[in-house]
Amino acid sequence: SDPFVPLPWTKLTLAQASVIVTHELVRLQALFGGASVGESVFTCLYAQKGLLCEMEQQFTALCSASLSNENDKGSALGAHLEVFTEKGSEDKHFCAQFAVFTATCALLEITEVFRSVVINADIYEEEDFVSNTHDIPFFTKDKNVLRQYLDTAVEMMSQHGENSHMQQLRLSLTYLNGLLFFCSTMGKLRRAD
Repeated sequence: SDPFVPLPWTKLTLAQASVIVTHELVRLQALFGGASVGESVFTCLYAQKGLLCEMEQQFTALCSASLSNENDKGSALGAHLEVFTEKGSEDKHFCAQFAVFTATCALLEITEVFRSVVINADIYEEEDFVSNTHDIPFFTKDKNVLRQYLDTAVEMMSQHGENSHMQQLRLSLTYLNGLLFFCSTMGKLRRAD
């Protein structure tokens, strides 16, 4: 028997997605509490760039297949979001996958903005906050696209009725969306000389 257990993905349930997103929030709290990126965010296997690239390729392939026979619906992003919403309303596994993907992308983006703010503000002591990523590559998405993905994931959660997993995912994704907006906005502020 092989002791290696693959990460749940293909048949990811909403209950599993709820647990994964909760663990990601715990890792984010550890980062905010002073843990290094390597000790907090990157202990989440879903946050590894290679895995996120693979997830994104699956979503892109789904959209390409769904949109290949249709006329131009407008922007590519808008068309993708329509496909995601439609697929999420039909398939709870897809809904769970998209929730984990968007939450993980938000976790990484918030981490990067947080690191940037702390480093540029010069408000930390090296022993208090380890900003080094140890050359771990970050997976990044445009913040505006990511916020639309988060909105779409929240909408998907609303389409499957109400249960504790849906509610927890919806609240977590809404929180991450707001935190991403807040961190991005605060990250743009500069001290007037």
